[in-house]
Order: sequence, then structure tokens, then C-alpha cells
Amino acid sequence: MTTWHAIGTEPVRNGVPGGDYEVTDAWNVRLRNDALPNAVVDVDYWVDRLHYGNPEVPSEPPEYGITGMIQFTICTGPDDPGGTETWGGIQYDNDADPLGYDDPDKADKAARFQAERWIAMADKFMIWDGRPFR
Repeated sequence: MTTWHAIGTEPVRNGVPGGDYEVTDAWNVRLRNDALPNAVVDVDYWVDRLHYGNPEVPSEPPEYGITGMIQFTICTGPDDPGGTETWGGIQYDNDADPLGYDDPDKADKAARFQAERWIAMADKFMIWDGRPFR
């Protein structure tokens, strides 16, 4: 099996896949493996508001954290994996960055850094064999 590699040289913005507590658009890196033409992996990192909506948790810093999501897709059209998906799976990385941040801009830079690591290290980080899993 050949190795996974990033499509592109920089992370790109990918909207708000994280949902209710997400305060920035995600940084996205798409991964491909030439030996697995129908497999696509999207890696997203974004800034979440920590303890949002929980009055029992103090609102003092750190107020922001980083969350990661890895979306595995088997599809018939790798240029449009969401529109041609035949199977998909998601794994979350709620500990993507152990630090907390009191400034959303600093947290956003940390989220981008996490995505940049996947560009540099995709061949080391990704070990998926392109088959469905539970």
C-alpha cells in the first residue's frame, strides 16, 4: 500500500463541521492514497468554546480549546466525496491540543498548526486501509 498524502500545501477553511460550540471555521486538510482511489480522508481542526452553557463551570480562562475531527469516506467520486459517498466514518479528537486558550485568535492559530502537522506527516499519521470500520 502506498502512503497517504495531503492534497495541497496549506490547510483551507472548511466551514463549521463542529456544530454548536464551534467559534471559528475549521482548518481542513484532505488526504488521499494513490493505492486506494475511492478513499478520502478529511481532517478538520477548529476552536470550541469550553464549558459552553454549563453554569457550574467557571467562565475564567481557558475559555477556548481545539477539537479535531477525522472523516473517513469511501466514495465513487473522490473529487466530491460527500456527494458520492458509499460509506463514511468519523473519529473525534477532543484532546487535539492539551492547552486551553483565553484568546480565540491564539486558539485559531493552534488549530491551524494541528492541521499543518497532517500536511507534513500524513504518511506517518494515517494508517487507514480504506475499508469500512465500526
